[in-house]
Amino acid sequence: MPWWWNYVFVSLVVGWVIGNFFGKRDAQKTSDQQIYRLKIAHTVDRKYYLDAVGRTVANEMMRRDHSRYLDAKVRAIGEVERISKLTKEACEEELVVFARKHPNLNDFDPFHELRDHILFSDNLTSWGDIEGQYLNLVQFSAMQWVLDENWRGPPTNANDLEHAREYAKRIDDTRLWLRMKVAIDDWRRYRKDAGEPFEGRDFSLHPIMKDGEHRYAVKFKNPVEYGLFRARTGADDYDYAYARSDVLFEKETGVGYQRISGVTLPSPPESF
Repeated sequence: MPWWWNYVFVSLVVGWVIGNFFGKRDAQKTSDQQIYRLKIAHTVDRKYYLDAVGRTVANEMMRRDHSRYLDAKVRAIGEVERISKLTKEACEEELVVFARKHPNLNDFDPFHELRDHILFSDNLTSWGDIEGQYLNLVQFSAMQWVLDENWRGPPTNANDLEHAREYAKRIDDTRLWLRMKVAIDDWRRYRKDAGEPFEGRDFSLHPIMKDGEHRYAVKFKNPVEYGLFRARTGADDYDYAYARSDVLFEKETGVGYQRISGVTLPSPPESF
């Protein structure tokens, strides 16, 4: 065998060793990157799941009693602020205690065993259950936010609360508008004289003069609310305005407006 074959053999061995070393290192690096990406994806998936559950529970609370929901929201924000001030060590200790009581994510989900055609409201039998699950979910999400850099943002904050309060006012105004529409329909159906006060099932109505216009003041009994109704007629349309008012019917905040064209409706009083 020629002497130079020794150099070829040594070169091949050295090349194999070097290639194997760097190849394994690159493979390990690629594997670590994949694990890291899977960890991020898992974190994001858990957060999206809990966000969806929290949104559903909060919607049901808002629909049932938005005043109590806002109270729960205030307590939830207080918990988020408290947890955000914990050190990671203290937060981890609190999470361990919390996880013993709620070992699974679906412990926060009152709908996880619900058939897809069942209404959410039929699965929530008590306010205490739904409120407790909402607060537990917020606490867990807040702890994850403190401990996991990939957990994107806290579960709620003061801006959410302010928006919820404004949205609750819109809900109240919409409900008042619908109550007033029903009351006006009853008044038209059963009135004897458009210029006299009228007593309905859960409301009373009487004419007043406000800002140079004839209006109808409406007082509802349960819950107590006050509204003003104005109607104008044109050549071929009706213009109705509904407003929230106070006990003296001095203030006026619009809650609804309706214009109907090309149809025949019961005529408003001649004074309008």
